[in-house]
Amino acid sequence: MSAVCAQVIRAQTPPVAAVPGVGSPAVLTLTTTFVSQDLFRGYFLGGPSLEPDIDVSNGIYDLGLWSNSTVRNRTQGPSSTEVEAYGSYQVDIVKDKLSAEAGFTLYALPWGPGFGGVYRSSIEPSIGLNFPIGKVQFSPRVYDDIVLRVRTLEANAACALPLKASRTELDLTVTLGTEQLPLAWSGPSKDTRVWATYWLFQVAAPFPVGRQGTFTVGWCYTGSTFNERGPFGLGEGSRSARGLVTASFALKL
Repeated sequence: MSAVCAQVIRAQTPPVAAVPGVGSPAVLTLTTTFVSQDLFRGYFLGGPSLEPDIDVSNGIYDLGLWSNSTVRNRTQGPSSTEVEAYGSYQVDIVKDKLSAEAGFTLYALPWGPGFGGVYRSSIEPSIGLNFPIGKVQFSPRVYDDIVLRVRTLEANAACALPLKASRTELDLTVTLGTEQLPLAWSGPSKDTRVWATYWLFQVAAPFPVGRQGTFTVGWCYTGSTFNERGPFGLGEGSRSARGLVTASFALKL
């Protein structure tokens, strides 16, 4: 699955169109990202990874294809390479103040034993809201992986601090999520579930390159904890946390 930092950068809410149903001209964005560690929702999956992405969006719809290839130190997981197709559609509820968004992510593992040693692919629909409070953009989400039977609640908050002297800004993102996981995807314990809570703090700085390019460097701290009592059990169960560095180049066409 995708590295957390790269996923947060990719999943930032696109600009809301001026008129619902009528978007800006579609923009094609090609991005290549390097991450020092491959993590997904606080879980360590491997070491340094390359993550190319192709995305088309007009501020209302967003479609893309993303992949991850771990260079080294892959854990004994489903595959060293993953491909994700994703999409979303956004509708204004209150212009410039509140919008609703429905989306999906299709996970595919071309090689390896698959998720839990059972599934080569999985699909995760999602619904959410986008709204600002002051200069902070909030994006709560609900995900439901219908193949792996993983339900996730996630809240994101993001803001940008201008750095005029450096011709850039600091993009700050905070994420807190909890999900209900099966202990196994097959066998007698398939209905036994455990709660996992993950968190992330990210800071990134984008720098313009020419007229259409952007080079972004970032750092994020992320971790997770597991418990059997209920959601958001930050003080219970096993815990782990890691910092990682990201660097990406995006070209808009």
